[in-house]
Amino acid sequence: MESSVGSGVGDYHAIVLGIGLAATSVTDLYRRSIPNYLTGIQFIAGFGLNIYKDGWLGLSKSASGSMVALAIVWWFYRRGSLGAGDAKLFTAIGAVTGPLAPISIAVYSLAVASAVALAMGNRRPQDGSQPSQSGAIPMAPVFASATAITYMVPLMSL
Repeated sequence: MESSVGSGVGDYHAIVLGIGLAATSVTDLYRRSIPNYLTGIQFIAGFGLNIYKDGWLGLSKSASGSMVALAIVWWFYRRGSLGAGDAKLFTAIGAVTGPLAPISIAVYSLAVASAVALAMGNRRPQDGSQPSQSGAIPMAPVFASATAITYMVPLMSL
């Protein structure tokens, strides 16, 4: 069981998160979509690692983590603010981390996405026309940044 948000992630969990979020971030930036195989691998790896590490408790940890993560992003997905790939990625993050971390990751994601949106809002053409690219923010890099912040903050001495 997690004693705090930042603890409880073993070396293999960090590797799965790091590689998975890096791959989905690059793909999301270039293709503006997240393929199912990337989120699926991360989801299955999260369940596998937690089951290997803690048995039935690990299964419960992954299941509850993915359900908490899905509950957090469901409204945004249904509203059209997040794509299906974004929702599946966040659910996969929950499967790796367990039920506590997605709450913190969601808060940091909101902060990071707000900063990105403010920065993107200043990129309007001088003639007043609409920008050529969609204003949608690729969320995989946002989730990756928020996940890194979630696990780095407890390591910092304030």
